[in-house]
Amino acid sequence: MTLQCVSCIQAKSITPTFNEDFTMSENHDCSFGLARPARSRSLAFALGMSLLGLVVSGAFAAEGVPVNGQPSYQERAVLTLTNAVRMAPSQYRDTYLPAGNSSILTGSGVAPLYWNAQLNIASRNHAVDMATHNYFSHVSQDGTTWVQRIANAGYTGSPTGENIAAGYQGPLEVMVGWLLSQGHRDNIMSTASRELGIGYAFSSTSTYGKYWVQDMGTRNFTVTSPVVAGSHVFPSTGNVRFLVDMYEPSAQAGAPQSVKLVVQGTAYAMNLHMGAAARGTYEKTMATSSGCRPYHFEVVSASGTTWRYPSQGEYMTYGENGCNQDYQAGSTTLPGDVNGNGIVNVDDLMAVIAAWGACPPAPNPCPADLAPTGGNGAVGPDDLLVVINHWS
Repeated sequence: MTLQCVSCIQAKSITPTFNEDFTMSENHDCSFGLARPARSRSLAFALGMSLLGLVVSGAFAAEGVPVNGQPSYQERAVLTLTNAVRMAPSQYRDTYLPAGNSSILTGSGVAPLYWNAQLNIASRNHAVDMATHNYFSHVSQDGTTWVQRIANAGYTGSPTGENIAAGYQGPLEVMVGWLLSQGHRDNIMSTASRELGIGYAFSSTSTYGKYWVQDMGTRNFTVTSPVVAGSHVFPSTGNVRFLVDMYEPSAQAGAPQSVKLVVQGTAYAMNLHMGAAARGTYEKTMATSSGCRPYHFEVVSASGTTWRYPSQGEYMTYGENGCNQDYQAGSTTLPGDVNGNGIVNVDDLMAVIAAWGACPPAPNPCPADLAPTGGNGAVGPDDLLVVINHWS
């Protein structure tokens, strides 16, 4: 196993070796890749809401939906674990690191890192290149530096660091390697970064087999969703642990009303694993099962807004007794989510009102025809109540 970092970090052999650290500080304005900006509402709709006697506020969920296969299961799990340790350093240390490391990760928690597609492309490409061409370095074989790779991937912010590792078997193991190395640990915990991409690749003909990359960056963006990342890991033989990172953008926000894991259509309450209720990681551990199981997370924030993660489709229990699928595409299963964007809010009310009495006769599809389950061929007050009941 091996590690290295440059501010940027990497990992190389069982005894970690490191190259020099680099830091970058420039900020750029941009929009965040997984969070959708709030859309303006029309005057007509606002009047319609007044007539209905409803007070509403818009919000848009972080999607969590893979883009062209990125992030993969391994990449998403590393993102989730990275944010767990950032928000609750000492609790993560005591839970996932070997005993005898009480002198590290003693500081206060910091804000999580949000997934960025361009950083993920840069990380994945470098992991694949190292695995394919059997080398281990921050500098690509053609001489491209880590900073140039990030720019070539289209990232408009400022690169702040890179970690690389090789030979580690899974997300929990590579995080242990990085966190036990000061340079890598500093990169993971740095407040100079706001975004993260993770790369993973495997080649049976390479020296180390599995190659891991983290690329960090910073830029200005607005976050509306309290759900940052979610995945699963295998903490012990025969057990799978589902994790979801929560971080309320407002420091004044209270604890979520509920955090649930939905596996194969059955909902389970999740427990606070580490950190604070509004800014921490929740978990649900259960025995492994046979084959792939679909799952997603549902969160009702302190304000009553319902969020689904991923917004569409289902994550799959990759690695569970031979399961080799990490995502299953499909529409949202969140009741009342007419628009299929992973959140029940004002847009769904708007869609119901727009389709009021205008749906084609059954069995033609009409997304706003929510009630009774499966629809009844018309849109009316019963459908409006479905949205309202799952909004608050």
